Amino acid sequence: MEKNTPLFGSTNGVKQISSTLKTLCILTFIGVAILNFFGPIYHYYNIDKEILILEKQISKLQNEDKNGITATLQDVLDANYKSRDNKTQNLWVDIIAGILCIVGAALMMKRFKNGFFVYTIGELLPVIYHFFIFGFGKIDFSAITNAFSVVIPLTFVVLYAVQLKDME
Repeated sequence: MEKNTPLFGSTNGVKQISSTLKTLCILTFIGVAILNFFGPIYHYYNIDKEILILEKQISKLQNEDKNGITATLQDVLDANYKSRDNKTQNLWVDIIAGILCIVGAALMMKRFKNGFFVYTIGELLPVIYHFFIFGFGKIDFSAITNAFSVVIPLTFVVLYAVQLKDME
């Protein structure tokens, strides 16, 4: 076997996937597994426990609240109530979005540009859905977490968009 022969045969002039695109796809596979499958499934089965813990914390802090921590925890509790009321829809949206992201990343790994559009829909679907369910919030803890949940998907969309030049 020749030293320059790729593992799966010769490239015959076919352009190889860039290391940046390969890294983005691998990070997508890992992130989707955690954020779109394991995390939402765990949250689906444990939301009631999380609500009970928050309610206990709020009741303990109500008499000694000096810095507005109770109000922040109340915002988190309200978001958890909404999440519990919509837990089945949340789970399905996250799983469908995860499948779209995986399919999109797999297509981009094969250097197909249409994978970018599938991936982008998969990233934006839960963001848009959650903003409709939870609202845009005010300047509080939930607004900060909502902003954080938008930054990562948009960053990955931009990073993939830069890689479009390497796709067909």
